[in-house]
Amino acid sequence: MHVFEKYLGEEITVNVTRGEKVETVMGTLLSAEWENVVLQTENEVIAVNSPEDITFKRLPEGLIVKPTLI
Repeated sequence: MHVFEKYLGEEITVNVTRGEKVETVMGTLLSAEWENVVLQTENEVIAVNSPEDITFKRLPEGLIVKPTLI
């Protein structure tokens, strides 16, 4: 399971480079596969290819932060 799947429907913040400018975009995570995320912002739905920085408001429930053997 990809860690982003635990954040579907949650608000996240990503930094996106557009030319020489870095833009911070906040929105609800609709989809995330490999290096692409789709966000619903106030005004539009955007697809971000290879976001640089991603900020989550909290750790998702059930996320194991220590390596364990199963």
